Order: sequence, then structure tokens, then C-alpha cells
Amino acid sequence: MFGVMGVYGKEPNLKVRGLWMWRGEEETPLEMKSHPSFEFYTKKRVDPFNNPEDKALVMDYWTKTAYDESVVEGELLLDIKVMR
Repeated sequence: MFGVMGVYGKEPNLKVRGLWMWRGEEETPLEMKSHPSFEFYTKKRVDPFNNPEDKALVMDYWTKTAYDESVVEGELLLDIKVMR
């Protein structure tokens, strides 16, 4: 698995967002499902190899990592954590 999670927006309207990818096309891995906050996130399957919009979304999350300068999905990046 590889993931990027960040805090986006401006106070008081902060949002925790991220993008995770893992090998295979199976259901969400148990490690993700068993996390205490899993139920609070909106999930969406992306296809960056065949869908240009999904590819742009992945590139935004994985490359726009400069604090207080990067904008992803219309929100300013305040903090980020890369997990691999």
C-alpha cells in the first residue's frame, strides 16, 4: 500500500483528505477496514490508467506537497503525511 493523507482548507473549515493505492483489484484490505476512523471517510475507486481525471487527481495528491502553496481539489494544503 501507498498513501498520502493531508489536512486541507482554512480554519475553521479544515478537511482531512487523502489517496491510497494498493495492489490488485480486490476489496479494500482488512488493514484499512479495521482502522477506527475508516467508517468516517468517503471512498471512491479511481482508475488512473484509463481515466484522465483520476490520473490528474492522483498526480495532485502525490506531487503537490508544498505546505501553504499547494492546492488539491480546490483546498489549500496545510499538512501532509506520506505512508508506504
